[in-house]
Amino acid sequence: SGGSEGIGRAAALSMSEEGANVVICARRADVLNRAADDIRRATGGKVLAVPADVTRIEQIQSLFETIIAELDDIDILVNNAGASSEMAFEAAGDETWQVDLDLKLFAAVRSSWLAVPHMRARGGGRIINITTFGGKVPEAASIPTSVSGLLELL
Repeated sequence: SGGSEGIGRAAALSMSEEGANVVICARRADVLNRAADDIRRATGGKVLAVPADVTRIEQIQSLFETIIAELDDIDILVNNAGASSEMAFEAAGDETWQVDLDLKLFAAVRSSWLAVPHMRARGGGRIINITTFGGKVPEAASIPTSVSGLLELL
C-alpha cells in the first residue's frame, strides 16, 4: 500500500529489480499508474497498479482478490499507507483519530488478515509494516501520527 510515491514506490522498485512480481495500490489512480509505468520501464518486471483506498475494507478485499486472480499468491505484504497529521492532543477530535487509525493501523491489520492465509498455505511469507519514527520518539503536537505509529510498532 502507498506504492505510488516515497518509500512505497522505492520498495516496489527494489522488489521488481530483484525479480518479484509487484502489485502497488494507492488512492490516486493517475499517480499510481505513472509509478507502475516507471517501475516497469526501469525493471522490465510485472507491475500491477490497483487503485484502492485502504481505509475501506471492501476496497482492501477487492485488492486481494485482484492479487490472487492475477498472481495466484502473495509472498510479501508491505503496509505503507499513511499521511502525517500532527497537532496538539486537545485539537484532535474523534474524526481525526478515526481517520488516522483507519489509514495507518486498521488498514495494516485488515491487509494482514487477508494475506496471512495465503502465506500460511504456501509455507510462509513476510509482512513489513512501515510507520513513523515518531511512534518511538514522539514530539509535542505530534498527535495522532505518533500514537498510530506506536500502535503499529506493537
